[in-house]
Amino acid sequence: MSGALTPIPLPSFVDANGNPYASGHLHTYTTGTSTPAAVHTDDDLTAAHTNPIILDAAGRPPSAIYLGAQSYKFVLEDSLGNVIWTVDPVYDYFLVNKSSYQAAFTTGTAAPVSGAHVTADRVWNSTPAVGGYLGWICVADGTPGTWGSFGFIETTGAAAPSSGAHVIGEVCRNTTPTAGGYMGWVCITSGSPGTWKGFGVIQTP
Repeated sequence: MSGALTPIPLPSFVDANGNPYASGHLHTYTTGTSTPAAVHTDDDLTAAHTNPIILDAAGRPPSAIYLGAQSYKFVLEDSLGNVIWTVDPVYDYFLVNKSSYQAAFTTGTAAPVSGAHVTADRVWNSTPAVGGYLGWICVADGTPGTWGSFGFIETTGAAAPSSGAHVIGEVCRNTTPTAGGYMGWVCITSGSPGTWKGFGVIQTP
């Protein structure tokens, strides 16, 4: 689906006394212009209404009106072509502004260091490795914005790491668990190698 339904699916256009504008005309233009702009009968925007839309005896369009991702000007005429009203703009807020709400998903080997980014933009790690991250997420708008990592890829070993740089929260799973030992180790202070503590004591017989 790429179109938005007008707030009232089948509006009835009537005068101040409630009388329908039978056989009236609803023209749709690009906002601020007299350039015709199509509205559609389906939410995939594949079947355009006639322009103008000819209203039936009840003052209704022949089918629902779906808007595209643009601003329109609507002009209603009676059956004789007299202008009843003009409304400008007419639009669906989300469709017109959806680029502001759509997070970007890209790939890379590190968080961006340039370019404008918005909250929730994501970069998936194109070279994931044990001890690294699945990717990075923008947590504050800006150029390049503020980025944090997510999805730490656990390391494994027979003991807590004794070399290399590590950050708080990293986990090393024990590859040789035994009764009375630990299921793994967690880094509680960032550093090289950082401070590691065991977790998950394995019950002895």
